[in-house]
Amino acid sequence: MPFNLFPPPYPINNTKHILPLLLLTLMAAALSAQPGRLRSNFALAHELVSFAELDKQSDIAPVSARQYSQAADLCMRMHYYRQALLYKQKAISIDSSHCDSAYVEILRCNGYYKDAATTCYRLGGPLPGNLRFALSYSSANPLIEAGLQHSVTAPGFIYALHCTDTTLQFAATGIPVDPLSISLSTHQLGATPLRFAANHKGGYLGYPDIDMSIENCSYSVDHPSGITYITLQDPAGRSWLYQLRKKNAKKQKIRRVKFEGFAMTVEHPVFTRDGRIMIFASDYEGGYGGYDLWYSVLAGGHWSMPHNLGTNINTSRDELSPSIFNQYLLFASNGHQNNYGGLDIYSTHLMDWNSCSDTVGAISLGHNPVQNLFAPINSPFDDLELSLSPDSSCGYWVSYRDSNTLSGRIYGFDEQWFPSMLQGVVYDNYGTTLPNVKITLMQGVRELYTTHTGYGGNYHLFLRPNTAYTVIFQKDNYFKHSLNVKTDPSSSHDLIATQTSNITLSGYQTNHTYGHLDVFEPNAGVELSQQGRRTLSDFARFARENPHLTIHVTMLCRHTTDKKFNALVNRHRSANLTTYLRNNGVPSSQIKITTISELPPDYHLKLHDNIKNALWIEYK
Repeated sequence: MPFNLFPPPYPINNTKHILPLLLLTLMAAALSAQPGRLRSNFALAHELVSFAELDKQSDIAPVSARQYSQAADLCMRMHYYRQALLYKQKAISIDSSHCDSAYVEILRCNGYYKDAATTCYRLGGPLPGNLRFALSYSSANPLIEAGLQHSVTAPGFIYALHCTDTTLQFAATGIPVDPLSISLSTHQLGATPLRFAANHKGGYLGYPDIDMSIENCSYSVDHPSGITYITLQDPAGRSWLYQLRKKNAKKQKIRRVKFEGFAMTVEHPVFTRDGRIMIFASDYEGGYGGYDLWYSVLAGGHWSMPHNLGTNINTSRDELSPSIFNQYLLFASNGHQNNYGGLDIYSTHLMDWNSCSDTVGAISLGHNPVQNLFAPINSPFDDLELSLSPDSSCGYWVSYRDSNTLSGRIYGFDEQWFPSMLQGVVYDNYGTTLPNVKITLMQGVRELYTTHTGYGGNYHLFLRPNTAYTVIFQKDNYFKHSLNVKTDPSSSHDLIATQTSNITLSGYQTNHTYGHLDVFEPNAGVELSQQGRRTLSDFARFARENPHLTIHVTMLCRHTTDKKFNALVNRHRSANLTTYLRNNGVPSSQIKITTISELPPDYHLKLHDNIKNALWIEYK
């Protein structure tokens, strides 16, 4: 049902950016394909450029809402998410009926998850699975800080990343310059991709050098046998795989790799540790849609007919840029449900290196769970080409998240990989999920960071492996809950080892008795214990939040048969308890303390009759 929805005041990129980008796309589409991202369709790019010119003349010839929606759809198909939002909002301002499920997807792919959910509710439909995921996991992993590599920005596309111990290799469609420069030359754009190499240290890159040793080479990778494999593009933009062999110190010989059974384009090939399996991306028509990941087995010196990795990994959309890190396959996809928007980077456990060196028979390829690698690795925009260093000390990937430029940029991090994650849902006593619960992660007495539960009461905490933590859950009008956690990623088949712990927070209730045994020091001690202070701080907080209630405390002490001694202990305990509550902001008028020497038979604290001290609290 249509409704009035005013376009939100989002900071949209200046429309002057779209024409240089589209012209760049047209030139790139005409000169070469872009295997690292999606190949831009020449006809779509031409149509979008024509519409951009039409939109510039809208004062003379008004553009209809339907035309703006069609232009938004074109932008989404070409991954121009910001421009798609601009066009869609123009369509809605003309005709509110264009506020539809496509608008929800556009908002998601621009990172406006709450607005997407609000729009979805107004439309009367359920939240899509990928939007629920984005709402629950939108906060970043604080253990990983993504650093933008300014020195390797290139016009068009960056792809085919390959990280060694000291060098990051990648391909780009031009020499690193300002992507919105109006003076781009044909040489800078390049009729074919150029290959670069940059030294890296601590997650940061040096300035890249151009590798001109192999003409027209967009990607190279070394097989464990020592043979170098490269991909070369033909005039039509199709990518083919070749072996590179050195005949002598000065001459090289290349030989095209022919698969048994049929020919297909090969992009971004990677090899397993024993060299028997090659995994690559291809848009071969026998796949499930778009780009798929395929594998081929080396037997008798020849590569077998490629096999599709199956629907657990491949979707009806695109799977790209595979890489192998230890026993994990990393790849990018925009077709999985756990998705922030655009292309996200995923991992899956490929095989068990430790149990069997026969990679074909160790684990059926492509059948293990697929895991999103979360923010800040992933964002609402396209993220792909993740390559981790062999020692896992740093990693690099390509992202199109930067709103100041419409080109891809290389991002990096210098934290040791293999984080663990604690996740779950926080409920109340009635089974209702609790949003906005404050969660504090402690290591000993040191506070590491805080976060809050999101949509649906979900929480997730990123932890270092083999480390002990205390997690504290807090929310107004609820008791605090502490959870001790010890991470152990060794038993997980996920790159991010996951533990699940659902939490129930007990809410305060009036006219309900809460009983405790460990408030004071042991035996006949009169000082509050450390555990007692933590317990009473929760009660004091609730009393401050509800000044209309009185905190009723009943204390018992019967350590000896000497009633005078017991009464003396109770008086000192009462005084210390009153002082503690006052120091925590509870006025004396809100405190009522009663001391007793015998255990009441009808009290809610059901303990053995020989209990010597206890404390009961009620709010009235």
